[in-house]
Parts: sequence; C-alpha cells; structure tokens
Amino acid sequence: MFDTDDIEAAYHFLEERGATLLTEIQRYPDVCFFNFQDPLGNVNTVSQELK
Repeated sequence: MFDTDDIEAAYHFLEERGATLLTEIQRYPDVCFFNFQDPLGNVNTVSQELK
C-alpha cells in the first residue's frame, strides 16, 4: 500500500503513464483509495487519510 497526500494527483499520475487502474477512487468519510496493477500482476492500493 502507498500513502499519498493528494489522491487525485496520484490517480492521474498513474493514469497518464498507462497503469492498469483496477478501481476508480473510492471515497469514505475518513479515507480515499484506489487499486492498480503493477507490471508483475500485483495489486497495489494508494490511499489518502482524510483529516
């Protein structure tokens, strides 16, 4: 899992580079996250804790 301070920027960064995005940004009251697949087929999560 990767933490970020800007979930939108992280999503667009991976999208622009052709990453395999498995989900849209999921939004909850205290956290946002999305999943992507790396070149080896591993599923990774990028998350942002909301304050």
